[in-house]
Amino acid sequence: TRELPLWHFWLTLGIPLAALLGNSLIITSTACDQHPHTPRYFFLLNLSLLDLGCISTLPPDPAFLFLGCFVFIVGSYVQIFRAVLSIPSEQGRHKAFSTYLPHLPMLSLF
Repeated sequence: TRELPLWHFWLTLGIPLAALLGNSLIITSTACDQHPHTPRYFFLLNLSLLDLGCISTLPPDPAFLFLGCFVFIVGSYVQIFRAVLSIPSEQGRHKAFSTYLPHLPMLSLF
């Protein structure tokens, strides 16, 4: 039947366009508003930028995608640790480390 290829075409076109629109909204809202500059929004912005680079109708090479994600995650954690170490108060550093250190086991599972 002719309906199946047409449905496949719209699905193949719609999913990347929805991802492009969603990521563009996240990037715009995070970049334009100076208030949400916390580590959570840092990860969200960088994940959206990474996702924009990976949106495609063709499947990416898994090894390249894995390596890119790994480098991105390690680089993000290095930047977070540098920012936490630059916090002047001991109590602030302790609070920041206690918030983000539990994420490290998840990083090692990745």
